[in-house]
Amino acid sequence: MAKIGSLGDVTFETSSNLIRTFSEWTESVSARIGSHEIGGGMPVLEFNGPGTTAVDIPVTLHAALGVDVEGDISILKRYCQQGQLLLLMLAGKFIGGSGARWMLESVSVSRKQFNARGEAIIAEVSLALKLARTKDTPTLSSSTITKAGVKTRTKAGVKTRRTA
Repeated sequence: MAKIGSLGDVTFETSSNLIRTFSEWTESVSARIGSHEIGGGMPVLEFNGPGTTAVDIPVTLHAALGVDVEGDISILKRYCQQGQLLLLMLAGKFIGGSGARWMLESVSVSRKQFNARGEAIIAEVSLALKLARTKDTPTLSSSTITKAGVKTRTKAGVKTRRTA
């Protein structure tokens, strides 16, 4: 068995009994850039930090290659609809680092062929993922809006940021 990677409990692999893999991997990264307007001149740009990293993976599921097509679709849709934080691995490495967690932003399914019972035997699934958290990402347990600003409770304590 050759394990190519995984997303949560869904393993991308090739073996004599099962082929569940993808043929393409598109990754995009962005920066958060602010723009300050200057009267009569060009705006001044400001780097505010890293933006979101996104990955798009088209996957073909084929029952003749050992895949439970509807079962895999069900798992992926559940991950998306429940907003589960998932580990994403490729070639034995965590994508985004060891503490990275990914969310499925969308799952698009195109069922291509059906058997005599009306069950999908071939489906193309497009997975759109976003990097949700790394080990350095702060987590908020709760937040409240006050007149003075936004009061956030973190594990480290209470911080207030003015919203003026």
